[in-house]
Parts: sequence; structure tokens; C-alpha cells
Amino acid sequence: MPSDDYYKTVFKSPSTKVVRNRNKNSACGYTGCKSEESAGRPRFPVCASCKHTRYCSREHQVAAWKSHKAQCKRYQERDEAEGIRAALGLLTPHQIVDNLLEDFVHLHESTFDELANFIYHVNLPKLLAEQVDFSRVTVNVYLNYLPDCEGNPAKAFEIETIALKEVGSESLSEKVKKYRDDLKRSRQNDPTFIQGVLCSYHVAGYESPLQPTGLKTTNWVIIYKPHAQFKLEEEWNQQMLKMVQGGIVLRKVRDEEGPRKYRWVPGFLFKGDSKWTWKAIPPDLADRFSMNLPPVEYWGRQKITTFLYAPGATSAWVAPAGFLWESND
Repeated sequence: MPSDDYYKTVFKSPSTKVVRNRNKNSACGYTGCKSEESAGRPRFPVCASCKHTRYCSREHQVAAWKSHKAQCKRYQERDEAEGIRAALGLLTPHQIVDNLLEDFVHLHESTFDELANFIYHVNLPKLLAEQVDFSRVTVNVYLNYLPDCEGNPAKAFEIETIALKEVGSESLSEKVKKYRDDLKRSRQNDPTFIQGVLCSYHVAGYESPLQPTGLKTTNWVIIYKPHAQFKLEEEWNQQMLKMVQGGIVLRKVRDEEGPRKYRWVPGFLFKGDSKWTWKAIPPDLADRFSMNLPPVEYWGRQKITTFLYAPGATSAWVAPAGFLWESND
């Protein structure tokens, strides 16, 4: 079951209805409930006070209040310190950029996977010579916000630089270390898997007491053994950078004619009333662009992180040998 993230084509604009995760599915915040939102169905109601936690029902929200009360207050205090006023019904510039960053990373996730894999493999000889501890290697993407993006999350930032960094062990939380180790355990039967690397995206100029260096969000990048030699060429890296800067976004769409159920397709976002909708670039128009669209079959491999933990489980699910990580089921 592939992640819904790769199929999502409608993205809501920033608003005070919810602070974060407007365009990502959430789980019910009631401890013990395994309900999760799914594509095509109504979102769970969000706590009206903190605008963070969602619940599948009014009953579960009431039942969770005793444990949520303190967290609810912490959310509001943290948002206040970061310049976010959604709880007061105010949409601040800080929240707008924060929300756009979340969507930008979400939209270009498959392309950033490619960029991270490129920089990892190109720098591998140097890393080996320096005897770097690969368990502490992270990818850092430094971005600049583009105010003239007109609210388009796919074009809201420009890439300043992408760099590998070996951080101190103390810089990685126990939660991060556990996830990294569980990811490795889950993929132990995948001969193409190398490691999971934490990727951080930074935006300077939006500092706060809790984020003194600016806005930041993270996700996980999976490093694979390169299955196509041309992916190690600078031309490929530049093409990926152009795709991000041009606002070209990949989605998976149902393949009505081919042997696979789904295929990668490039497209752009178009603005509606309060949302942005992805539309594919028709094949006959692709040659009009100044950049040549690379074959989508060579794109970033799909990350199915939903398989890492079974609902309610804390230990990793181990994929059997021969498991199709690019499954189209």
C-alpha cells in the first residue's frame, strides 16, 4: 500500500483552521485509538484551542481531554513563542512561511531524494577517506523564501545549497536513533538499501526563541545503491535542481494503458479559491520547456514508510526478501 502522499493532488493554502499538517493525513489523538485519516474522506476535527491535535470523534476528544490539556497549553505557548497566532484566529507571516515550507518539502520529496542520493554517492570517497561515522551523517538543505511566489507552495523557496554534515551523537535524539535503526532493520532483506539519513530543511530570516537559526523541518531520505550510473553525473543533479526551481512536481497517477497500475507523472500546481491543484504536463507540451524532463521511471524510488510500524506497534516490521518496494498495489 503506497503512501497517500505521492497521489495527493490538492493542497490547501495556509489558514488559521489548523497550525500544521493541513495537507497530510493524521491519526486520532486519543491513546489506544488506531483510526487514521485516509485520502478522499473528510478530515478528523481538530482541537479548537491548540489547532494541532485531531480526533476521529467527539467522544474520543472528550475522553482524551485529561491527558491533552497540558499538551494543548504547551502547543499554544510554543506557537506564541514562534510567532504563530492561529489559536487567536490570526494568520501571521511566520505561519504562512512555515506552512509553505512544510508543503514545499512534501511536494518535492521524491526530487529531494534524488538530490540527497547524488550528494551522498559523489562525496562517498571523501567520507570514507575521512573515516566518517555514517550513522551520524545528515543531509542539510538551505533554502531562501521567495515572497513573489504568489502562495504557490511548489515555488515558494529557492535552494541555496545542499550539504552533508556529520553531527555529534548527542545531536541525534533517542527517537531519531531508534527510527534510523528500525528503518535499517526493516530493510535488512533489501540488497539495494544502504541507510536512512535524516534530512533537515532550513530557512533563515524567520528566527524565534525556539528556533534561533530560523525555520526548520525534517524528513527521512533513504540512500540506495545507484542502479543507474548516469545518476552520479552532475548533469543529472542540475536537472533535479531545475525541476525544483521550476515548480515541477511529480505525482503518481493511475496508468490506464501500461502494465503497471500507477506511474510517475510531472506537473504544475494551479491556484483555486483556497487551494492549489496539481495538473499533469501533457506529453506533447513537455518539449516546450527549456529543461528536458528526465524519464520518470528513473526518478526517486518510492519510500513506503507506512510499512515501518504496524498500527500500535513499537518495533519495526521486517520486509521479506524480494519484497517489491516499488509496488503499485
